[in-house]
Amino acid sequence: MAIRDQRRVLLFLWFGGFASLLVYIYALYLADWIGPESFAGALSTLSAAFGPYLGAMLTFFWTAAAPAKKAGPDPKTAWAAALCGSALWIASVAALLLQPLLGHVSMEETLPRIVSTTAFLSWIVAGAIGYYFAASQK
Repeated sequence: MAIRDQRRVLLFLWFGGFASLLVYIYALYLADWIGPESFAGALSTLSAAFGPYLGAMLTFFWTAAAPAKKAGPDPKTAWAAALCGSALWIASVAALLLQPLLGHVSMEETLPRIVSTTAFLSWIVAGAIGYYFAASQK
């Protein structure tokens, strides 16, 4: 798969995950499963969880020059790390956001868990995404 196509897959994965979770939060709010405070908190948490990574990927995607053939990090390893890191991140946030729907906890209890989980995972995911985009620039 070409590097540009790999980038598109990552962008689709991240934007798809973000959009799906955004629709989910709106659905909970519109169905009166969560109140205005939880809704605002969920939107802030979702934005904080996805915003930095989506912004970084878009920046690289829009500003990248044509890749040159040079020795450097293995693009296949970088792609696998970025894909796995992305899937881990989105699955973690989604699993936590689905807990209120399944009746396990309230949204108020879920939001701090998302903050803690994403804070713990951020260095792993940021490293994987950064490694991929740096490797694909070579």
